[in-house]
Amino acid sequence: MSKPRKVYWDTTCFICFLNRNEDVRRKICEDVLVHAERGEIEIWTSTWTIVEVIRPRRAQAAIPALPPWAAKAFKEMPDAGRQLTEMWGYYHRNTAPFEQLAPDQIKKIEGMFQHPWLHKIVVDERVSTKAVELCRTVSIKPADAVHAASAILKKVDCLQRWDRDFDKVQHLIAVEEPQRLSQQQELIEGFRRPIGPSPGDF
Repeated sequence: MSKPRKVYWDTTCFICFLNRNEDVRRKICEDVLVHAERGEIEIWTSTWTIVEVIRPRRAQAAIPALPPWAAKAFKEMPDAGRQLTEMWGYYHRNTAPFEQLAPDQIKKIEGMFQHPWLHKIVVDERVSTKAVELCRTVSIKPADAVHAASAILKKVDCLQRWDRDFDKVQHLIAVEEPQRLSQQQELIEGFRRPIGPSPGDF
């Protein structure tokens, strides 16, 4: 019997279970989880992933218009207009209040990482050192470097992700999107027991 394929899941593979606009991705990942539960594939992720899966993504609120004094400043310093607009947007995107999750919603997110067949890689000194090396040599973001370092050191078959850019480490590890493993679609939608949470839970 051949060994099950080892895949590393980036945070985006878990986040897709929480967002309303990622239904197709969620169904693909849920199918992969079914096969992991059966022992037909191994899923690995970093304990750092738990830190990143905080809540569903929410639509960004509109950034308010610049105050009247800004127009006066632009007249005095025309070159500062673009920079001031960027700072204004950055401030409002990063200070907007978050919607608090109810205890049962938090429990659903935490439950995603408690399956006995989901293997977790601890961010220890070895992983941290490798992540720093990747940041310095291929100029990858620190959070992405933690995922890449974990996958490389664990010697998984591939790193799976949605959207996130791991092109800079493709020479070190195979990178791909999650793929459906079942040979055919469910005959009756919703017949199979769901493994992860769904956007309706939030």
